[in-house]
Amino acid sequence: MHLELNRKFKKRLLDYMRRAKLYAHNIRDYIDELIKIGDHIEEIIPTIKGYGYLLDELSARVKRAYLLRGRKGLGLIRKD
Repeated sequence: MHLELNRKFKKRLLDYMRRAKLYAHNIRDYIDELIKIGDHIEEIIPTIKGYGYLLDELSARVKRAYLLRGRKGLGLIRKD
């Protein structure tokens, strides 16, 4: 009886150890993927900032055009 309990315990313990190894391996894979994602984000930040400047300029152009069109509509600017 005691020997049978030891076998069951050993089998259960080996199963837990196998699961723990698999879990640790999966965690390493996830960490590697997160590092790759972080590197990619660091690479694209300058590009995103560049698009931000471009959008700011385009927004300013639209605002200027709106102001000019609005002033023309009010007769404040001569229409040539």
